[in-house]
Amino acid sequence: MYYNNVLTLPVLIVCTLLLESWTRANLALNFPASTRSVQYIAMIYSGLGTIFISYASAWCIRITSSTTYSMVGALNKLPIAVSGLLFFEKDVTKGGVLAILMGFGSGVAYALAKKRESGAARRLEKERDIESLEDGDGFERATLLPPRKPSMKLGRVQE
Repeated sequence: MYYNNVLTLPVLIVCTLLLESWTRANLALNFPASTRSVQYIAMIYSGLGTIFISYASAWCIRITSSTTYSMVGALNKLPIAVSGLLFFEKDVTKGGVLAILMGFGSGVAYALAKKRESGAARRLEKERDIESLEDGDGFERATLLPPRKPSMKLGRVQE
């Protein structure tokens, strides 16, 4: 996140110096004295909002995965597409409806795959717990360890 934003600064500085007019008249026109402080505050809030959104995106990718983040980004447009078909005078075509149904189907398929993956991981962990109880005398113990409760450490779920 930090490096992406820092790497864009030279490009932005060069483009603004080459393409923008930095004369006093142009600055006075774009930043009138009566609203200058409000515009500065709005720019600061916009910049802070951008930083926080970028940080939240990186945090979400770190906690889940880039695939999950991408799927959520794609699937959040489906309700908007459905509402466009229902509430606005948008032509309902077979292709549009098929695209929306395929999007919902892909979301369901991804959710089922993630559920199956997490179930397999839990079964593997239980098998490891049973194997770790094996003593040096060669006998296996028939008791299972109680399930561990997850704890939050540094924003990442740890078990």
